[in-house]
Amino acid sequence: MLQRLLATTDIVLESFPPGTLEGWGLDFAALHRQYPGLILTSITPFGQSGPYRHLRATELEVLALGGFLAVCGDPDRPPLRISAPQANLFASVCAFSGTLLAYYHRLRSGQGQQVDVSMQECVTHLHYAQLLWNTYGMVPRRLGTTLIFGGVAIPILFPCRDGYVQAIPCLSWDTFVPWMAEHGLAGDLLSEAWQARLQTLATEWTQEEVDHAHQVVANFLAHFRKQELYEEAMRRRQLLYPVQTVRDCLADRQLQAREYFVSLPCPALGTTLTYPGAPFRLSATPWRLRSPAPRLGEHNDAIYGEELGLSAAERAALQQEGVI
Repeated sequence: MLQRLLATTDIVLESFPPGTLEGWGLDFAALHRQYPGLILTSITPFGQSGPYRHLRATELEVLALGGFLAVCGDPDRPPLRISAPQANLFASVCAFSGTLLAYYHRLRSGQGQQVDVSMQECVTHLHYAQLLWNTYGMVPRRLGTTLIFGGVAIPILFPCRDGYVQAIPCLSWDTFVPWMAEHGLAGDLLSEAWQARLQTLATEWTQEEVDHAHQVVANFLAHFRKQELYEEAMRRRQLLYPVQTVRDCLADRQLQAREYFVSLPCPALGTTLTYPGAPFRLSATPWRLRSPAPRLGEHNDAIYGEELGLSAAERAALQQEGVI
């Protein structure tokens, strides 16, 4: 059945440990002889060659070996794993791009090829630490929730009444301090000495001055909810944004206006689910969600029945044998 499917297939995507397909007689060399236009995209933790090729790895190991963990977290604490699966995301993006390039080559030459994707290499390639080293010879350190200006750490994440907001008041003290003063929360930043200091660049401040000014900011922001802070910041042209949760995103007026989220019936669960929509918009050929993610074996009838022509009895027998 696989051979029959390969006869009409453009791309095969697999993530078996290296050598597995070869043991089945289905490695790229064997497939290429029979189907010269076939593209085989292989995604593994460390690629098809090298001393690590046979090693297994989880998301955490790949992020560590790819140099990503070293720049994640607070500067005075150990490296921190990001909760979202970054290594899988990076590898998926690279596999997608490489496969499209291989397909473009096939359109021009008629020849397929293997796309060998190493998750470790994808992580090393895509995170910013490598870029800083190549450009400036700089080894970046963990910054946590701060930005570095002239050697001082500027806080950019602050708690508020119902969550967190991201703000960079040091870029516009002339309007941020009056905002705090309207609520009687500007503290000693209204003093003559501080007013003169606020006219200078943050790169000229000591870390103690930075910490004090931003403690005043933190006290101010803690009195309000993130949405009211956001709306007032937009009115005042301030760099301040709410740190939105998934629930906040569902209610976000920008995402709602663009009808980003899509509700689809899910018969398997007997309910309707809300899905993330298209991450890009094509004017001539828009991409749309028409059905929920398929369940295991959901398309057996379409592939084995309609495409390969197997009868219902043949499909039932194969399913009972564990083939499909």
